[in-house]
Amino acid sequence: MRIGIVSDTHLHCSEEAHQLLRGPLQGVELILHAGDVVAAEVIDALDRIAPVRGVAGNMDLPEVRRRWPEKQEITVGAYRIGLIHGSGPPQGLEQRVLREFSPAIDAVVFGHSHQPLVVRQCNILLINPGSPTDRRFAPCHSVALLDVEPGGLRARLIRI
Repeated sequence: MRIGIVSDTHLHCSEEAHQLLRGPLQGVELILHAGDVVAAEVIDALDRIAPVRGVAGNMDLPEVRRRWPEKQEITVGAYRIGLIHGSGPPQGLEQRVLREFSPAIDAVVFGHSHQPLVVRQCNILLINPGSPTDRRFAPCHSVALLDVEPGGLRARLIRI
């Protein structure tokens, strides 16, 4: 199964979100959004690409906060994936999001920093897809793809 991972879209327009993300997310079976989607219409636009699961971030409007929790665990096949936006300064963000989930988790998807990252820590795959719209100090706009296979989880960043 291929999962598209997005965070920090910071969009208000559903059509803009669909146009921007339908190419990089083409063929995914599920989309995980790690918060700061901002407007609920963007969730609906992503849902036209594939079913969406997500969490609310610090910049999300009340309409998004009503639809999505602040964190959740998702089971895909034999794997448990933690989904959270994250908070605070970029320094130490990985450790803060890891502490939110049990050590038995297989992966943690997060955002907030806009800094793309795919790394393993303590046998847990950490994925921050970056942002498709706001680079901040990142080298490029990006999303991530996660392949769920019988032998494990494999993630990669996609430059937009």
